Amino acid sequence: MNIQIIPYQTQNAAQAAEVWNQVVEDGLIMCYSVL
Repeated sequence: MNIQIIPYQTQNAAQAAEVWNQVVEDGLIMCYSVL
């Protein structure tokens, strides 16, 4: 996956990163609960 951050979209990128991190954490929790 190729992620490009454009200077004038840094705030949106930071917001997206927070959401993405939350999604990844939730996904990992689901994976561990399955194991």
